[in-house]
Amino acid sequence: MSRTMTECMVNTCAYWVPGNSCSADTIEVVSSGPDASCSTFTLRSSVEGPEMKILPQHTTSSLTQGSANPEVLCSVRQCRHNRDGYCEADNIKIMGSTAQRHSDTECDMFEPA
Repeated sequence: MSRTMTECMVNTCAYWVPGNSCSADTIEVVSSGPDASCSTFTLRSSVEGPEMKILPQHTTSSLTQGSANPEVLCSVRQCRHNRDGYCEADNIKIMGSTAQRHSDTECDMFEPA
């Protein structure tokens, strides 16, 4: 199974990397009311400001090794792109530039089955 291309617009997340990439190895899309959100969201420390912060286990060198395109797990059973717990969409965009918690994010490819 090929990986879903992921673009992340959530610059308040600790995994966000300039260029709208994600430094997490895996993200999980979960139900969030009538929508779907990214439960991997981790709020960047407010002390560090809006500059790039990558969690210690996710260094810039790991980004060059391919983890800028995380595996996308999906527990949203009612989404038509969910195939056995994985996202089968060619690409997704995670939205929520002012997110403070995972429920403030949104997967733009969520489509009820």
